[in-house]
Amino acid sequence: MNEKYLKNPESLIIGPMVSELQIPWIQEQVTSIENPYPIMAVDGGVDWFKSLGLYPSHLIGDWDSISSEDAKNLFPSAEIQSHPRDKDRTDFALACQWSHQVASPRRVIAIGFLGGRKDHELAVLLECMRWNRARGTEFNLWQRDQFWKISQGQTKLSRGSGFSHFSIISLENDLRSVKVSIQGAQYSGKDIGFTAPSLGISNQFQEDEVTIDSKDHTILIWSGNHDDDQRV
Repeated sequence: MNEKYLKNPESLIIGPMVSELQIPWIQEQVTSIENPYPIMAVDGGVDWFKSLGLYPSHLIGDWDSISSEDAKNLFPSAEIQSHPRDKDRTDFALACQWSHQVASPRRVIAIGFLGGRKDHELAVLLECMRWNRARGTEFNLWQRDQFWKISQGQTKLSRGSGFSHFSIISLENDLRSVKVSIQGAQYSGKDIGFTAPSLGISNQFQEDEVTIDSKDHTILIWSGNHDDDQRV
């Protein structure tokens, strides 16, 4: 392995919740990742790597969607980690753990883990939050029409992704200490106090790029299209 891949790499983890229509879009996203390592296929996500023109470095799962033998036959040089179907942690949680063991990534890009059961989605987001707090790892979770991000510090969102709205939710226990600066949005400001969980919901792009700075506070950012913006 080239040493440059081990210095603050970006990990790519692809799960099973991908459709044929998403392939060109995913290929476009993947080409923007510089030196991804590890490139990890999670269970049924293995099936999509041939279509994506990617070769995973690691395979992991309980193999309820594809057998471990078939996965290994598809990608014989990839490292493989198998887990029982009756287990205490999800495949995504185990993939995050393995990714941090082999590379200590500064950022994890995860595709194919959202859009299904809401309890699974919540577990994915909480797992990302756990690693962000423990290691400072930034997580980008992509769907075809939505983007989720868990991070600290400065973040830039692009309207060029086809998104019109975004929301910011603080993940800190004490909201009184959270201050977020926002530029380029309908509701912009410096050191905005996030004193209520719903304060950052349903903001809108005013410029092509929005800059968000949460300093050392962990936040969850959602960005999507107007059709996905359902006010409550």
